[in-house]
Order: sequence, then C-alpha cells, then structure tokens
Amino acid sequence: MGMIICFQSEGTLVDKAIEKVQLAMGFSAYASRFTHVAVSGGGPFFVESTFPFGRVSDLRVKGVDRIKLFLFYKNDIFRSTGRYKVSFWAATKNNLPYSWPSLLWFPLRLILPLGKKNFLTPKVAFFCSYLCCWSMNRSGFDPFPSLHPSAIVPAHFIESLAFDRWKVRYSTGGR
Repeated sequence: MGMIICFQSEGTLVDKAIEKVQLAMGFSAYASRFTHVAVSGGGPFFVESTFPFGRVSDLRVKGVDRIKLFLFYKNDIFRSTGRYKVSFWAATKNNLPYSWPSLLWFPLRLILPLGKKNFLTPKVAFFCSYLCCWSMNRSGFDPFPSLHPSAIVPAHFIESLAFDRWKVRYSTGGR
C-alpha cells in the first residue's frame, strides 16, 4: 500500500505527447517512457487519476501487459505506517474529474516563464502525478521539496533517488 506504480507508455497519442514533453523538460529517454503513475491500494488494487474520473483499478485487469515499476519511498515512517496514509489520501480523490487543462501547462512552461506552480490545475480535479505527490504531501512526506505537486510529471518519480524500485513485467490472473 502507498507505493507509487509507474506505467510505461502504451504508445497512444496522449502517451507520445507526454513522452515528448518529459524529454523536452530534460528527463532521460528511459524516464520519459513512463507516462502514468498511480498509488497502490493494497493487493492488486491501485488508485489512479485518469480520464474521465479518478478510480480504483485492478492490476490483473488494467495494464497487464505494460511494464511497471513499483516505487517505495525511502523513509522509515513511510515504510511502517505512512504508506497507509498515502493510500488513504489518494482514495479520497476517487471519482473526481480528470484535469485536462492542467496538462496544457507543461508544454506552455517549456516556452514561457510560468513559475513553479501549475496555475491551470483546478482544486477539485487531478492528473496522475499530481494525485501521487499530493497524497504523499498530505501524509507528511515531500519527495520533491522544491516543486509544487501540480508541477510533477511521471518522470520525476522515475529519476528520483528518494525511492527504491522494483520492476514488474507481468500481473498474474485475470477476471
């Protein structure tokens, strides 16, 4: 519970756009290939902010063929009890609308000096990496102290040294 799950691109139009923006932001080609993140909820379940609404999904059903990295925050309090809080805070944003306008800020930021906070993010709508970072912040953890949660992209998680990584290629089972 509470781990960050990073999903590698499926090659869709949106995934390719996210990859290009992350590359332009200076992230490595490897990190830029990860275009979606979610918070593990225990067992095969995870909480994600995706179109059209945030939801609880099942690894045995969604993303079975995608390469995934499981990131475990390097903090003793997180590892003992804090990870449950991260999962809880992510779940509170379940069923809220996805924040498409927020995504426009990232390419705009590459050409305009827009600051460190994503001003296109409404208070009630989230996108995937914002949900993950916001949940960690609400639980008392700050893996990216110099960045606002609304300015985080999936590649931030991949390149961060604040997490241990586990690679998972296959999810067993199915429904």
